[in-house]
Amino acid sequence: MLALNKKNNNECLIHFAGTKDSLCAFSKKRFETFLCRREEWLQFEEAALVIARNSLQVCRQDESSENCEQYFFHQKCYNSFTDISKIKRARQQQKVVNYDAEKEKSREEVEEPQSPKPKRRSRVSGQQGSNQNVLPDVCIICKRKTSYIRDKEQASESIYRTSKLKIKLQRDYPQLVFFSLSRQNKSELVYCEYIETGEVLEKMKFESVNCESASDLEPDDEEMTGEMPQEVSQRNDEIVKLYEIAILLRSCIQETATFPRVWPPTSVDISNDAAKDITPIVLFNFIAWVMNKSDEPTLDSFVRLQKIWDNDDFGEEAKVSTHITNGIAIQEEREDDVIPNVNVPKSQAKSLPAPHSEILPYVIGKKKSPNLKSICCSSDLEEKVYVAVQQFAEKCDFAYSLIKMHYGGCLPDWTGFNTLLAEDKIPRVSKIGYLPVIDASPTEYSTVHTVLSKSKDIASQLGMDYMVLVFDEAIYSKAQHIRWKNPEFMEKFIIRMGDFHAIMSFCGAIGKLFRDAGLQDILIESGVVGTGSVNGVMSGKFYNGSTRCHKIMHEALERIRFQVFMDSLSPEERKDVEDQISILKDSFPGHDFENLLARPAFHDIMTQYGVFIEAQKQTCPTFSLWSSYIDISGLMMKFIRATRESDWFLHLSTLRSMLPWFFAADRVNYSRYASVYWLEMNALEETHPSAAENLKRHWTVQRQQRYGFSSIACDQAIEQTANRDSKTKGGLIGFTLNKGAVNRWILSQSERSASHGQCQIMAGAVDNERQRKNLDETHKQNYEKEVKSVISTIESMVNPFEKEQTNLIHLASGVIAPCAVQHDLLCAKSLGEKRFMQFVGENLLSDTPDLFDTIKKTKLQTFSSSQKPTKTATSKGKEVSLKSSRNLCARLLLLAKSRDVDMKIVLSYSLGPYPLSLATVDGNPTKTVKANLMHMLEEMSPECVNNFLPRNSAIMVDAMALLQSLTRIPKTFGELAAHVLSRLLSLAGFHKASRIDFVADRYPDHSIKANERSRRAAQGSTLINIYGKSQPTPTQWKKYLNSGKNKEAIISFLIDCWKDLKSDDLTGLILYTTRGDKCFKISPTSQSTIVETIEVVELECDHEEADTRLLLHAKHASDNDFSVVAIKSPDTDVFLLMVAMKQNFSADLHFITGNQNQSRIISVNEVCDKVGSETCNLIVGFHAFTGCDSVSSFYGKGKRKAWKVLSENPKGKDAFRILGDEVDPTEDLYELL
Repeated sequence: MLALNKKNNNECLIHFAGTKDSLCAFSKKRFETFLCRREEWLQFEEAALVIARNSLQVCRQDESSENCEQYFFHQKCYNSFTDISKIKRARQQQKVVNYDAEKEKSREEVEEPQSPKPKRRSRVSGQQGSNQNVLPDVCIICKRKTSYIRDKEQASESIYRTSKLKIKLQRDYPQLVFFSLSRQNKSELVYCEYIETGEVLEKMKFESVNCESASDLEPDDEEMTGEMPQEVSQRNDEIVKLYEIAILLRSCIQETATFPRVWPPTSVDISNDAAKDITPIVLFNFIAWVMNKSDEPTLDSFVRLQKIWDNDDFGEEAKVSTHITNGIAIQEEREDDVIPNVNVPKSQAKSLPAPHSEILPYVIGKKKSPNLKSICCSSDLEEKVYVAVQQFAEKCDFAYSLIKMHYGGCLPDWTGFNTLLAEDKIPRVSKIGYLPVIDASPTEYSTVHTVLSKSKDIASQLGMDYMVLVFDEAIYSKAQHIRWKNPEFMEKFIIRMGDFHAIMSFCGAIGKLFRDAGLQDILIESGVVGTGSVNGVMSGKFYNGSTRCHKIMHEALERIRFQVFMDSLSPEERKDVEDQISILKDSFPGHDFENLLARPAFHDIMTQYGVFIEAQKQTCPTFSLWSSYIDISGLMMKFIRATRESDWFLHLSTLRSMLPWFFAADRVNYSRYASVYWLEMNALEETHPSAAENLKRHWTVQRQQRYGFSSIACDQAIEQTANRDSKTKGGLIGFTLNKGAVNRWILSQSERSASHGQCQIMAGAVDNERQRKNLDETHKQNYEKEVKSVISTIESMVNPFEKEQTNLIHLASGVIAPCAVQHDLLCAKSLGEKRFMQFVGENLLSDTPDLFDTIKKTKLQTFSSSQKPTKTATSKGKEVSLKSSRNLCARLLLLAKSRDVDMKIVLSYSLGPYPLSLATVDGNPTKTVKANLMHMLEEMSPECVNNFLPRNSAIMVDAMALLQSLTRIPKTFGELAAHVLSRLLSLAGFHKASRIDFVADRYPDHSIKANERSRRAAQGSTLINIYGKSQPTPTQWKKYLNSGKNKEAIISFLIDCWKDLKSDDLTGLILYTTRGDKCFKISPTSQSTIVETIEVVELECDHEEADTRLLLHAKHASDNDFSVVAIKSPDTDVFLLMVAMKQNFSADLHFITGNQNQSRIISVNEVCDKVGSETCNLIVGFHAFTGCDSVSSFYGKGKRKAWKVLSENPKGKDAFRILGDEVDPTEDLYELL
């Protein structure tokens, strides 16, 4: 209660009831504030108004602040009285009261009632007009609030908390219901409990309060007028409409079934179909309209949405070593399958106990070989017995190649082609469940035995008579070792070898046989595979990359070979073949397509084509080798087809055809165990008759039903599910070390993965209806482009199907294979077939089988075999590289002391095939650092290095050195010609030269430098023919330049391009170029726009090396009024020749050498002046004697050591001078040396 202050100056001037505190005297500033706030409070009907009026009795209105010291106050009372926020709130309430009064007045003046205007209120008012019995026109609580607080609570309204009022009302009037709105800044609705909530919400209309917080209003805000603005009224109508829509949507949601129906939910519950069942049409369409995804005005069905898709590729690879054993269970869905709705009660437990997975020790002991003779017949081993199953697959693949050859990019690749043929052949989807992880390495016998034991327990619990287990070769071998020793396992289990890993091993066999024959170079040069990935592709470790590259190579070679066949036909026969191909194209992919493959017309084409191939094989080894590649890659495609189509008989037939290649390529493990696997699977009718028929139908995995030709191998399924889920983000690797948590992850991962996939489909991250990517137009065009790129690359190298070839030729380098290599590569399959039949007959189907007997490797000779070092056998039979120990002399001395050996006689013979002082152990000459001699001459003349050449100079350029120095190779040969010319023009412009000579080597078949060039090209070479400017440049540039034929070809191409230049392109420069023994002068002319090209007879020569030919051009420039001649080359031999021949030049000679920061210009004149003519005359002989490209150096004796010896023995100078001058050394010279 308020205590009204009288004229007691020793009391609080502005006292609020209940305040007890010490009194404070007013200061002038506080007193002025008090007077100001009192004037404001006198305008409002608030509790503070009473205090303000009472203070007038003590302190009059015009009281001066000079008398402030006679008045006192409580600090709390002063703070409450002068609080500006309370004054603002009182001002706002006064505005509302004034507005209500004006509205009531206007109602009385108007005869017909009008729709009420929105009120500016701090509380939500009721509805007007339509249902005044539900809520009155003015809130009862708001109307009686002041009296309730003042009379019943006996408190001040200005300091009374709203929350306190609500608590009191709930206590005194329990029949009241308080309803909170979801919108912020809205007060609660209060109504009697007998009125339903829905009735209140559906009948009421909200008024737009739209008022600011009391603390945000300033004292000078405009007073509220009697009328509400028009935009406020419009806002009210919008709110009403939105609220009615919200009520409708809310009722639709409440009527919808709850999700999920059972707990826990599965991936079946998380799908588009399930979402349609629980999502109201009204809600779905409303969201579609709000998001501007549809403008279709309907509530009868789901509206159509606009969908925008983007591609998101994931190509993440990591080397992660896992030492656990994953497992999955696969079962095909059936139409009568019923999934029970088991409602699992929720639990607060956050972990599961770790499963008991004790690995009991298991010792295999002596391995037991399987007894297959009783169930297998040796007469059924021949390949011809099984190849009939492959005929239809061969026809399909051959028809595919023919149609693609003539119609190109309008058709998809091999996978897409067969997908279109199998649109109505889609198996049921397979169910995949994850098995508990066994925390041990799967390559240990104990772990494998545990796997078999657990599998037996699972089969017993499910009442299964047998169980099929699938492993890769490494685990398959150990599982079979255990199974063959356990009769119960033999009866219970059918163990299969994974097809996925078998394909990888088979691709490795293909790579081993054909990699060095040009396969690798063709794939790299065509851009199908990068240099960093080629090893993985050739070894088969990159499954997708390997199969893709072999498919592209197969198709390209088949097109080239068939074109050769077409060229051999008469015009009438060619027309018949083209008509048949056109008929096949028109029928694809209809049902008539397969019928056409069985007709005699198509069979005749295949027969005639087969006869042509066999005839060419007999006369052309290269044709035969690459025809065998087409066969082996086609065999890989048929094996994949068997899996994609789930064709069990094709699977066994193609595996039988693959076995000889495993033996030929020395894939020992697959040779051994794939043979056993093939025999056991063929004998299923005898061993497991009840399982044979079921296994023939259900041996692959089908993961979707959108398109056919999509079944995958079981071991590939575990790679794509359990292994991938455990190794990627969110997986098992780095997850936790808690075995209970790992167990929980395993038990739920299969369902979580399926749910995750369904969520991606629903969110639009994955298109569930998307066709196979192989059918996309971009994929078709890119695949066709790669095939044509391979064809173009082969044609630019060596066409393997040309009839003129009588030797086995390397496609990339053009090297002729030795006889041993030719024999082994051409007879690879027959050798592998022989070894397979021998192994099966002697080790598997004999009376005393011995599976584990050593399989001798075939050791086929390939193109790379000739590059390997010579080997010899030691006493223990091991092969080691042939080496000669330089400690042999020391060992001989030790032996001489212990035995009666005359060392003089021993040392009279050579200790090796070559003298170790002049040759390496394999007969190659020893090398020394030639550049040391040039560095010594530079050190003897420190002033010889210049920064620039004088103007009007002539520069001779080593052509091959310039091409070898290119780091960024242009994309095409035409761009390469322009780039090289630009380098020459830049060099001339930098040195202000007016003449450039582009001098190249010659590469005859018989050369003194043949041995040196072979050494430099030890890593192989690539032979490519140049056909035009648009032809792509080789990817392996260094390998390309290892071939002398390529070097001559590119020099000829550059000259042909430069002959067509415009005169302005040379910018006044004269260009001399060499080709073979000819030289051409290319110079700009004023009469014609095309440059003038003439042959320079005086520069024609048969020098093989550009080293000496550069000096010939330098002499020509010197004799034609060039005072300065420079030669640009990195070769020390050129510099030494310039020093020796300087006396024959009238012009100043300079040598430009070095790269980047080491680049420098050496004045040959300065060097000759410093070292003297005597040294210049002997330098050639000294350099040849101490080691050059064609002469071996002395082992361990370099140029500096030899020069030091020469300086100490002046007599040797004459000998070296004579050696450099004489072509044929005399006997006197030999004695002098």
